[in-house]
Amino acid sequence: MAVAIAVGRFSVCVAAFCLLCASALLERDTYSQPALPHSSAIVELSSTAVWIWRCVSWHNGMALSNGSSLLIARRSVDEFDVLSSEDLQASNCTKLVDYSELVAMEVKENWESLEQHLDPMYKLQFFNSSFSKNNKVKRNQALVDNADQWFSQYHNITEIQEWFRRLSEENQLTVFMNNSIGKSSQYNIDIFSVHITDKSVRKEKTKIYLQCLLHAREWISGSVCMYLAQQLAQPEQSNDALIDLLKEVEFIFVPLANPDGYYLTWYKYPKYRMWRKNLAGVGVGKCAGVDLNRNFDVHWSEDGGGSDPCSDVYQGTSAGSEREVQTIADYIKHHSPVHGAIDFHSYYQEVLYPYAWTADSPQDEEDLKRIADSVASAIGAVNGQVYSTQRMGSVYVASGTFVDWYDHMIFTRQYDWLL
Repeated sequence: MAVAIAVGRFSVCVAAFCLLCASALLERDTYSQPALPHSSAIVELSSTAVWIWRCVSWHNGMALSNGSSLLIARRSVDEFDVLSSEDLQASNCTKLVDYSELVAMEVKENWESLEQHLDPMYKLQFFNSSFSKNNKVKRNQALVDNADQWFSQYHNITEIQEWFRRLSEENQLTVFMNNSIGKSSQYNIDIFSVHITDKSVRKEKTKIYLQCLLHAREWISGSVCMYLAQQLAQPEQSNDALIDLLKEVEFIFVPLANPDGYYLTWYKYPKYRMWRKNLAGVGVGKCAGVDLNRNFDVHWSEDGGGSDPCSDVYQGTSAGSEREVQTIADYIKHHSPVHGAIDFHSYYQEVLYPYAWTADSPQDEEDLKRIADSVASAIGAVNGQVYSTQRMGSVYVASGTFVDWYDHMIFTRQYDWLL
């Protein structure tokens, strides 16, 4: 288990402390995926798209019973030990349709069936109960209800929202929850935020923004946000250093930045477990979804974006076209100055810093590298895990990313930042 972090410009001590908390979560060997039932979906990696294959036999040549067929979703760039395209073709399999196109069809059908129910709460209850009704994700409700065991499994949207509400209610001296700072593109699900600081200290504080689940399939990032929030909300129970830190710093969390996409990874588990984008464009074109981390208004539509709506890195119709991106950008601007930002992703053991849009180095790379190295050292000091540190653009070039947008914003608006 690992988390890749996109790091904005902020205090070394704050960055190191946050990652110390995160690294404690990464130590857990008991963290479990939802139980995977026998299924017609097999997931593998591909660089920009996922394809659906229909097979009439297994890869070992054994025919499926009763003349049935098997749907296989395959990708290409992760490190799963799964079938290649050549294996599929050799196994009487036929490529049917792009993954994104299939999502567009299924989501449109599902959404139209819900349109008669105009009550948003009804819709949300439907979203988060449907997967349990068809038993696609096996849940241990005792663990969901037991705070001490919360981090032993992943959680759906309703559970995550309720967990943060309880955190806010039980820690009113440190936590404030804003139930809606905006809505998602397709299902109008509330995007919420959580602020954590010592409320008794009334002064201008350093603000640090933390964001998780911008990419729907990266479930571990959401768990890291929850773990960090828990540690910060209860400083007397976790670390005495936090008590003083919260007098000077306000942490702003957006724990579930892409609720539509995250919902899909649960509702259609395991078929769409690897869905990355939001669900924009349903009913408009043949494919659904925009990669929110290619849609920010900075160097949009340059190298590393995608103009094909069926691509996993589709950049959208225009810079900042997506409601989720607009919500994040507006919220950060509203709470300016925000002195630093972390965008959590998975799954590589890397601390990444600007730029992403080019392989060129920023003028202050020495400072950014020093911050990233401090974060990596803090993780290693806790559990011995080794994180590399590098510019995002030296790994892969990506335009329209959150980290470049934040980096651009603090300089064009002349925000102060700490080193």
